[in-house]
Amino acid sequence: MYKDKNELYKDVALEVTIDAKRGAKNQEIETHATFYSYDVQSGLIKINIKKDSKPLPLPNGTQVLLSVVKLDLPQQKMVFTGDIVDSTEGIVHWVIPDELQGYKGAIRTGVFVKLPNDQSLHGGYFKFYMGISEIDENLEPFEENYWQGWHDFQEEAEKEWNAWKASRDKTWKKQEEAYNEWKKEQENKQTQYENDTDERWNKWKNQQEKAQSEFESNFVSWKSTQEERQTGFEREFADWQDTQESKQTQFENDFSSWEKDQEKKQDNFESSVSSKHTQINNDIEKIDQRVEETNEELESLDAYSKTETDSKLNDKADKSDLNSKAEKEDISNLEDKIDTYYDNLFETEVLYDGMEDNLGIYFDESHSFSIDQNKKVEKVVFWWSRYDIGNAPKNYAFNNTIVDGETLRALQKQGSTMRVPFKPTESDTTSFKNIDFIKKGVKGSTKNTQSNVGDRDNRWIVLRKLYVVYRKEV
Repeated sequence: MYKDKNELYKDVALEVTIDAKRGAKNQEIETHATFYSYDVQSGLIKINIKKDSKPLPLPNGTQVLLSVVKLDLPQQKMVFTGDIVDSTEGIVHWVIPDELQGYKGAIRTGVFVKLPNDQSLHGGYFKFYMGISEIDENLEPFEENYWQGWHDFQEEAEKEWNAWKASRDKTWKKQEEAYNEWKKEQENKQTQYENDTDERWNKWKNQQEKAQSEFESNFVSWKSTQEERQTGFEREFADWQDTQESKQTQFENDFSSWEKDQEKKQDNFESSVSSKHTQINNDIEKIDQRVEETNEELESLDAYSKTETDSKLNDKADKSDLNSKAEKEDISNLEDKIDTYYDNLFETEVLYDGMEDNLGIYFDESHSFSIDQNKKVEKVVFWWSRYDIGNAPKNYAFNNTIVDGETLRALQKQGSTMRVPFKPTESDTTSFKNIDFIKKGVKGSTKNTQSNVGDRDNRWIVLRKLYVVYRKEV
């Protein structure tokens, strides 16, 4: 087990990246490090494992396996486990094991990560070298007559020490330069990452603030537009209501005038009939006088002439028959004129009738009714009533919508929509029906089936009957 306190190590640091795109670059890392047989439990390799240029976190239970192959003896392979010293930063230490002591040559080591969730990752390879320390070599014995003076020994040892120290310093310098270069590169990457992150954050923040500002501005504009439309609708509805009341008053006045005119005509007719009766009576009196004169003349005729004359006079009407016939004909003509007066002026066409079968329709977009374009319309009448949703229409809360002919043609020409409000019998409830005026006639709307949460439901009211009254040309 690796210990990091109160011990001295010869170490080398390297970076293993888990990245499929690196390809051959990730296959083998040359460390240029050499450990000797005398480096017992003192050779240390520090491994920084990264993925996507970031340290790879190693959760609890992760194993980092190192597969060792002697390149001179590739058939021999050993597997060791590294020590995770910083799981957050993905740092692993591996002490050169005793099994490699005594080997001289290159060693290739593979790094493999085994996660606790049964996943595993191939990290790549790195290479280092093993050598035999001189102290461990089997040296031939010195010649008996060979003596080496202390000065020579010291001089030779210092040369070897200085050579080794220079080599070590050079190696350390290279490692330090490599580390500094790597550190600078990482700092640059970190700075670039932070700058990119700040830029993305500021860009996203500005976009959100702009979107929020636009939303608030659009909402204010939409709200203002809706309030203006609502105000316009209420004003138009009030104008329409005033117009309807005015037209209703005008109709009543016209009807009153028509009624008075009919009464005057009736009086004139009765006066005319009375005059005719007087004339008929005068004619009858003249006929009676003529008959008496004829009878007097007949008295002087012979029996044969009198009999023939009586036979001819039997075909004539007496006074009572003439009076009865005249009265019946005049009164019958008057009643016929009164009964047919409305039919002579108006023609009614029923476009929809659900009253007899207790039916009704929501009057949605699938319902449209044609109105003759070549006829003069007196009025269009919509009859509405309450509807028990899911059951049947109810014969209460009746309302009628009457559109006069002139208004109808104007709405058709403009392609307008009339929104009619209703107040069902329940308290605090409201329904609306939209009537779309099209070129061919009238059409329902999909809004007539809308159900809103609360006190509004347009399905509470249905259309029970619809008819149009045309004015005939007189």
